[in-house]
Amino acid sequence: MENISVYLNHYASTSSHDWQAQLSRALFRSQITYHAPKSLAELNELLENDIKSEVDAVISIGGDGTVNTLIQKLQGTGIGLLVIPGGTANDLASELGNPKNIKRITHFIRNYETKEIDLICINDQYMATNGGLGVGGKVANKINKLRAKLPILKKIMKLTGKKIYAVFFAREFLSPRFKLYHLELESKEFKGKIKTAALLINNQPSLAGIFKIAPDTKNTDGKFNVSFLTHASRSDFIRCAWRVMKGDYPLDDPNFFTFETKELKIKNLSKGKIHFFGDGEIFNEAHEWHIKIKSDALRVFARDASKDMSDLCNEVTLS
Repeated sequence: MENISVYLNHYASTSSHDWQAQLSRALFRSQITYHAPKSLAELNELLENDIKSEVDAVISIGGDGTVNTLIQKLQGTGIGLLVIPGGTANDLASELGNPKNIKRITHFIRNYETKEIDLICINDQYMATNGGLGVGGKVANKINKLRAKLPILKKIMKLTGKKIYAVFFAREFLSPRFKLYHLELESKEFKGKIKTAALLINNQPSLAGIFKIAPDTKNTDGKFNVSFLTHASRSDFIRCAWRVMKGDYPLDDPNFFTFETKELKIKNLSKGKIHFFGDGEIFNEAHEWHIKIKSDALRVFARDASKDMSDLCNEVTLS
């Protein structure tokens, strides 16, 4: 009998009670323990117990923030994580191709369909999807603060879905304060000082489900993508961001830079500390960030396209 541990985020945009009932029916042959921790300390204690007892699977019901909390402990353990999209952006679930349909998604556990994905380590904190510095961090910080203060925002986000991020980005773009960050970057592929309103670190193509900022990036290639915009004027920045949102990748824009790397150091040359955001969460403030890839760091339950191709090749060879 499989031993499965489920973590429910009651603050996610989708009701956890429906998920629990559906999961119990779909995985009725398994031993399922449901957790709804009320604090980070409680979650970490429960998760450490799961790791010690070597559970067969951990299921996350929530958004990317819930996943981000879980991967801090699960990375490197070999315990499979099934991500059920119960948040707003659901970037990782979308990238893995995980549906909300419980019968379809629990099929991965039943058949033990897993693959390993890379994680990005930022000053000893891990990230699975996208993050960075600048306007994206400001948007994530505002949404998180408002969601904590205004419970009604949770209902609004449930109704609007990913469109809520476009609204907040638009408000930030139109703000009278267009802030540029003075940063120093050091990597094998790029070295220099830049001024940017947004620098993004990407482990997959899309951010918040609306910005396809790194279309060729994968979370299985042992590298991460770095993209930044050096437009000095707000209008030029908005024009470039709008092109990205429409899916028109701005490679002809001289103020749009992108490259792939395994390691990057960033130093803030302006006064004060600034936040780094990752997986929709706000990391600790800092002056410097050491960013590196950790290959095959997390086992996830999902369809592995490479295995599908391998099976197809074997069928063709045998026939």
